[in-house]
Amino acid sequence: MIGENDVALIFENGDFDTEAIFDTESGDVSVQGWFTDSSDATVMYNVEIEAVKASLMCPTSEIDGIVRRGQLAFINDEFYTIEKIEDNGTGVSVLWLNEMSWHVPKLLGSVVVSTSLATKQSLYTVPSGRSAVVMIGEFRSASATLAGMTATMSVGFNAAANDWATGIDLTGLTAASKVAALQVNGVTVIGSAGETFGAIFSNTLTNQTLTIDVWGYTF
Repeated sequence: MIGENDVALIFENGDFDTEAIFDTESGDVSVQGWFTDSSDATVMYNVEIEAVKASLMCPTSEIDGIVRRGQLAFINDEFYTIEKIEDNGTGVSVLWLNEMSWHVPKLLGSVVVSTSLATKQSLYTVPSGRSAVVMIGEFRSASATLAGMTATMSVGFNAAANDWATGIDLTGLTAASKVAALQVNGVTVIGSAGETFGAIFSNTLTNQTLTIDVWGYTF
């Protein structure tokens, strides 16, 4: 019979090294498990093979009373909702997952930039083997009021940092407690592996600082 210690050894030996992060009422919960991706229905040798939902096999003790049906799960840079939880009585549970048809933005980078630099300042670099879509830019925590700021800012992946947004007016940031948000509308650029999403000011100013949060997703 499989005991609790046996289950712990199974999920700690390196074969089950997929991390799943669950959005629970008490905060994010991280669990290691065995993830199986979904597959589409197909026909092979005149036999119809049904589609298989994505699933995560993990220790029951780590999710019991914490993870429930309908919650969000973040696995391999993708979001899922939990459709069903099966406890087979051996200390291992299987979570059946639904892939989300829309992308939930996650924080890709948070960087303090200087308004005195006229060169591109890096905010986020796309990881190797991935592509990135930036959905939201947030500008906050100005070190001093930007009410009299004559310069505007542009952000993007290209060398001029202007292929995502240009002419960003930050004069409304009159205190560190204020934030400005910019969301992409319509067609936008996709960042390729190794490309840097950054910001450039149109004119250099006195040495003030500003925090820029970059939200989006990778695939």
